[in-house]
Amino acid sequence: MIRQNEFGSALREARQILDKAQTDVGPNQAHVSRIEKGTKAASLKGIDEIAQNLGLHPITLLFRSYAATYGESCALLKLMKHELKDVYGIVLEEGEREG
Repeated sequence: MIRQNEFGSALREARQILDKAQTDVGPNQAHVSRIEKGTKAASLKGIDEIAQNLGLHPITLLFRSYAATYGESCALLKLMKHELKDVYGIVLEEGEREG
């Protein structure tokens, strides 16, 4: 399970890499600061808005948050690939490119 501070860390990391201020990504600086510190949880709507303001897909932020829990991105990608196949019948081929 993801912890609030893991999402906050992923948000802060993306925001800093993309050279965005807290005021650029959320309704106000204090709100974004609380999310980044892990003292406030972001709603799905909030995650969507934040990601859009960063120019990212919301799944990218969530993936980065959960990857911290799994210790490595490859393990999480492998798990997601199996679950997509087993639950939804979606098969992702190795080396698959954007269409």
